[in-house]
Amino acid sequence: MTLALLGLWTWILPVVVLVVALHFFPMPWIFRRTIDFYLGTAMLIVAAVGLYLSTQGTVSWQTVWGVSGLGAAIVTSTYGLWMRLTASHVLRDFKALPVPISSEEEHSSPRAMPVESDI
Repeated sequence: MTLALLGLWTWILPVVVLVVALHFFPMPWIFRRTIDFYLGTAMLIVAAVGLYLSTQGTVSWQTVWGVSGLGAAIVTSTYGLWMRLTASHVLRDFKALPVPISSEEEHSSPRAMPVESDI
């Protein structure tokens, strides 16, 4: 809101991308993973490019927001892909212990029984 009031509305999206980039940097210590350093750095570069383009008087706001938005979307999509691959590895490697069925559950749960005509 302040940027818009100051007439710097083309800076809004690059500043939002900057805030998103900065939030990645404490995450490696919180979650004990390094991917956030790389993603935070990539997002910081996107924010820097967007902020640089905002300072140029000859660059349209569509270009500034397009570069900032597309760059942030690529970094965010990379994060989503990494999360998806990590989750699939964890789930694939997870070995669940068999849970014994109690005798009450055996009798109460309906089971499909073959009918004589099915045989």
